[in-house]
Amino acid sequence: MKSLCFFVSYVPRKNKWLPWKKDQFHEMDIPYIEELKNHFDEVIVLTNVKPKNDKFNYLILPNKGYDFGFFYNAINNTDLSKYNLLALVNNSNVLLPNSNLKHFFSWCNENDSNFCGITDSFEISYHIQSHFLIFKNEAINMLIEFLEGLDFEYIFSIKDKNKLRNFIIQNIEIDLSTFMISKGLTPSSWFKASDMTSKYNKPIKTNLHSILWEELIKEGYPLMKKKIVRGEWDDFLPNPGNIHIYLRDNELY
Repeated sequence: MKSLCFFVSYVPRKNKWLPWKKDQFHEMDIPYIEELKNHFDEVIVLTNVKPKNDKFNYLILPNKGYDFGFFYNAINNTDLSKYNLLALVNNSNVLLPNSNLKHFFSWCNENDSNFCGITDSFEISYHIQSHFLIFKNEAINMLIEFLEGLDFEYIFSIKDKNKLRNFIIQNIEIDLSTFMISKGLTPSSWFKASDMTSKYNKPIKTNLHSILWEELIKEGYPLMKKKIVRGEWDDFLPNPGNIHIYLRDNELY
């Protein structure tokens, strides 16, 4: 049996935070994708804009329904019967310089849970955060069952971005964990919100990736949100002046 990773390398429209050329978005994702290739038999990059250089195996898909729209279309076009491990990963993060995912995958391979991820959250209600999801064995079929139960025609028809984002967070990202639990699976997370918030005396619903971003890195977390890299969260981020410390060895950022 084999392992497969779908990686969403979504290229957004330009705005004040995103003045770069389209290919620069793909370039920022290269270290992350290359690291993923060290841990999967196959990595397929899902994107809405084909890069100039075909460095990886790309699948060009319409930009509908955010990450889960990409995943849904990719899964519908892939025979998953030959895989016993499937990852859904998006490009909301960058891999930090001189970092890797070895410790995560060591944990993942030893973990008994068939549905796990890098971080979890108690915001709204408990769930494994969708930026990095792992499905093993029967959890792959459960994922397919969950997606087939969603009305993607309706999802793709939602034009209001805020309404679409809120719908996906509640009805897909959060409800996916609820669905897996209802099927008898116990979700597991490498970095646990309960542990981090307890250790640093924060409310359990604290957003780890913003309020505890630096603490995560110091604990060995290998990723950083692109919104932090781009300075979009500087107004409320603790210690934004320290961001460059963790990016200084990489010219892409």
